[in-house]
Amino acid sequence: MREILSMGAMLAILAAPIAAQTNRPAKANQDSWRATMRAATAAEKDGKYGEAERLFSSALNEVDNSGRNDQRLVQTLHALGGVYEKEGKYSDAEPLYVREMEIWERSLGPNNLIVARGYARLAGVYDAEKNYTDAESTYQRSLAIAERTVGNSNQAVAPILSGLAEVYRAQGRYEDAERLYRRSISIRQASPDPEHPLVAESLNDLASLYAAEGKYAEAEPLYQRALRIWEKSSGLNDPNVATVLNNLAALYYAEGKYADAEPLYKRSLAIVESRLAGPGPDSLEAAQCLDNYAALLRKTNRAADADKMEARAKGIRAKTAQPAGTR
Repeated sequence: MREILSMGAMLAILAAPIAAQTNRPAKANQDSWRATMRAATAAEKDGKYGEAERLFSSALNEVDNSGRNDQRLVQTLHALGGVYEKEGKYSDAEPLYVREMEIWERSLGPNNLIVARGYARLAGVYDAEKNYTDAESTYQRSLAIAERTVGNSNQAVAPILSGLAEVYRAQGRYEDAERLYRRSISIRQASPDPEHPLVAESLNDLASLYAAEGKYAEAEPLYQRALRIWEKSSGLNDPNVATVLNNLAALYYAEGKYADAEPLYKRSLAIVESRLAGPGPDSLEAAQCLDNYAALLRKTNRAADADKMEARAKGIRAKTAQPAGTR
């Protein structure tokens, strides 16, 4: 089994081939790159993704010719790809992650957990693009590497299983998806903390699968348990709490339990719109919550209120150039 290296150790490996070439001009270039990266990271943290994209792109231009194993290149590819994902620009993120993976594999070999995680991230982009063929094969490649590297029951395997399960769910392969979701839950519940937020994540995933199948009675207690875990571990106003509230509200909506759904939609929207806890009132998450709540309002004969919420959601998406329904 190959040793699993920390991110710092791996970046040191990447830096080694070029260390001897360091000189004053190179140091000046590195200082400029660091300053640009810091500014880009701050913009991303503030939700200013357009500004973050511009700055990360500038940083990438600075290092693009610095050597194929330069640690700065890997960091910048990863960071810019992450911003593109947040913007929903998956076709732009994809080639950056592919380049990143080529560097990692050359430096670390194919049997390393970082390589496995990198392929899982790339598979997630394929999934978002609805390229399920490549998503499935890339997740399977990631899973095989992770299992060879750390074993079948390691906590690092669980998110890869969940990602592959999501691909199966999107294709209507519910039995395959359920099997993987349950395996993910089993691994995470075997951790020292069976009430860890990651357990809630897997419970929410399985509940969403059941909801898609119309198995509402099976989905509801899983959502409720996930909600309790996230509230206890992360606080009442955590974005994950907003997610499961929205999902549970959608379940009640599907069952025609509008009175039960509405307070959950209200609470979910309040969390998402909060600049302190959530992504903010101008986020795509807010737009999705507004659309969901608007559907309930329209169903309960409050068309004027529904129109206002839909108009707000449309305005948010116009700013981010994302079509309705994009998550």
